Amino acid sequence: MDLEKALKEAETGYSLKLTSTDEAEMLAYISTVLELHAKGELLHESAIDRVMTLCVLINKGNRQELSRTLRGFNNGGNWPSTTGNPSGGGRGNL
Repeated sequence: MDLEKALKEAETGYSLKLTSTDEAEMLAYISTVLELHAKGELLHESAIDRVMTLCVLINKGNRQELSRTLRGFNNGGNWPSTTGNPSGGGRGNL
């Protein structure tokens, strides 16, 4: 499924309207989640939880938390490592 199309469809009816910057950051975030899951570096449940967190933030209209979540992770945030230890010194955890 095309991620951009899915985001547009998901946005319909939510209380927070996404900017083009929000959409680009969400695509990068979701791509990272999918890539880490495919490599076995992110558990299935964790991957779903991270994507659902974005949906909840959009549904609640919480732009500040959405921006913090996206920018924190897209700017070298705390993605899990193959050793199981988080990187980034604990910053940016969900």
